[in-house]
Amino acid sequence: MSSPTLRVAACWVLGALLTLAVGTMPAGAAEVAEQFKCPACHLGRLKEFKNPDIVTLVTNEPTPLEPSGRQNAASASGMCLSCHDGFVLDSRATFAAAHAAHPVGVVPSPRIRQPEAGADPAFPLNDDGKVYCGSCHTAHADEDAASEAPPFMRVGPSDGQLCSGCHADQGGMAGSPHGRVRGAGKPGAPADFEGSGLCGKCHVAHVAKGPLLWAKVPGEGNAQTDRLCRSCHRATGGVGLPARTDHPGEVWAWSQSLRSGMRARSTQEMPVFDKSGHRAVIGQISCATCHDAHGPATAGEGTSTSRTLLRVTDTTEFLCADCHAQRSLLLYRYFHSKATHSH
Repeated sequence: MSSPTLRVAACWVLGALLTLAVGTMPAGAAEVAEQFKCPACHLGRLKEFKNPDIVTLVTNEPTPLEPSGRQNAASASGMCLSCHDGFVLDSRATFAAAHAAHPVGVVPSPRIRQPEAGADPAFPLNDDGKVYCGSCHTAHADEDAASEAPPFMRVGPSDGQLCSGCHADQGGMAGSPHGRVRGAGKPGAPADFEGSGLCGKCHVAHVAKGPLLWAKVPGEGNAQTDRLCRSCHRATGGVGLPARTDHPGEVWAWSQSLRSGMRARSTQEMPVFDKSGHRAVIGQISCATCHDAHGPATAGEGTSTSRTLLRVTDTTEFLCADCHAQRSLLLYRYFHSKATHSH
């Protein structure tokens, strides 16, 4: 008998047993809900399957060793894929593209904050201190996650807590030009914008379309970060494209870490990036050098200024001055103006 046939037969038998068990109980009995809450995954919890003489086919391993490290069995890949195997919407194809998903099996960087829920971490790490599927997901929502969280999630995505809980330095964008309230309903926003939450219009944890868990189709540009910005800021059908959109790609600059060790008095960083879009010691100048996409809404909060999301408020010996000298402030403030580059 083929595997699909066996699956159908097993489901038919299980369905018949469940129907029989429910039919023997009084209508609306509270114990029905309790009995059939866990058996959706744990068939051994069904009284019809309980038998002291049963020998298990697989040895129970409470903390199996996975590629991401040693972790609890509830979030092991084999456990997840026993349902996510092609028979549900988010199936194996979603998780197969590991290069396009949130990294697992890595130790969080120093920039990551680990929030706590009471005395326990809100987003736990595995036994090796690494990020794993169970850091964001849980099979036991009533025990481990907030009551308002969607099924199998530790927290909900609506206000960005799922991301900003750990990425705390990027949580100040609520209400900013890139925040959920101002972006809702505008061109370039996805149809399910409200459901995607504060971060979901640009980032997705699985099956990303670009680096940095990018949720959109990248546009054109000299630098990788320029292409991400131009997913929305494009010539047609987007949210507007400035007259001049990118810095010459052949120009590479020093990062603030190098500049501050030499002569620069500026304390505000204008990062530069390598060809893959990651911050670099020496790299390209891009949109994200001048603009902080996660910046707050108003001047005086953090390092961004007003709705332009410019990083620098103190322009004393800042990065632009290294090449442009006395014209640096003009270029920084009005880089996207045609008049600025007309002479």
